[in-house]
Amino acid sequence: MARLPIRILKVLLPLVVVASAGLAAYAMFLSRPPVDIQTPAIVPPSVRVQRVTFDAVTLTVSSQGTVQPRTSSLLVPEISGPVIEVAPSFAVGGFFEAGDVLVSIDPYDYQQAVIAGRSQLAQAELRLSQEEAEAEVARREWQDLGRGDASRLTLRQPQMEDARASVAAAKAALDRATRDLERADITAPYAGRVQSKEVDVGQFVNKGNTVARIYAIDSAEIRLPLPDEELAYV
Repeated sequence: MARLPIRILKVLLPLVVVASAGLAAYAMFLSRPPVDIQTPAIVPPSVRVQRVTFDAVTLTVSSQGTVQPRTSSLLVPEISGPVIEVAPSFAVGGFFEAGDVLVSIDPYDYQQAVIAGRSQLAQAELRLSQEEAEAEVARREWQDLGRGDASRLTLRQPQMEDARASVAAAKAALDRATRDLERADITAPYAGRVQSKEVDVGQFVNKGNTVARIYAIDSAEIRLPLPDEELAYV
C-alpha cells in the first residue's frame, strides 16, 4: 500500500508541470505590450530618362588592300615564227584598244601554205569532176550493153567517194592554212595595258609561249580584310 502514493505522484507531477507552463504562457500573453501596426511607405524606384533622336552617323572602318585588275591575260601565239613588227603601245605600261595588233609574226610561210592549199583544193575538185564524168559514162555504157545490176566498181562509185574525200581534206587544209595566216597578227582581246612583255622585233616565238601579260582597265578589284567586330559597320 506504500507504493500507491508514489505511483500517484508519477502521474500527477507531469500534469502539474504542464499546467504550470500553460499558466505561465497565458500570463505572458496577457502581459504583452500593444503592437503598433504601421503601413510601410512605398518609395518609387529611381529612373533616368533620355530622349532618343534619329540622326545620320558616319562609321569609319579602316583597312588596307591591293588594287588588282578584274581581267588579266597572257598573250600566247598560236603559230611559230620570227617577230617582224610590234605596236608602239606594246611596251610596259602602254595602253591599247580592243582589236589592236600588238605583235606581228612573219606571215610568209603561212601565205605559201594558203597558196598550196588552194592549189590542192583545185586539183581535188578537178579530179572529182573527172570521176563524176567517167561515172556517168560508165552508167550509160552499162545501160546500153550490160545485163543485171552493175557493181559499185563498174559504176566507179568508190573512185567518186575517194575524190569527194580528197576535196573535203583539201578544204580542211586550206581552212587551217587561212586561220594560221590570220593568227600571224596577235591582237588585243580587250582595251587595257601591258603589264610585262617577253619578246621584241627579231625574236623567234614558238607556238604556246607567252609573249606578254596584259590586263583590262575597265574595272578593278580591291580586297580589304576586316575584323569580325567591324563587319556590322559595312
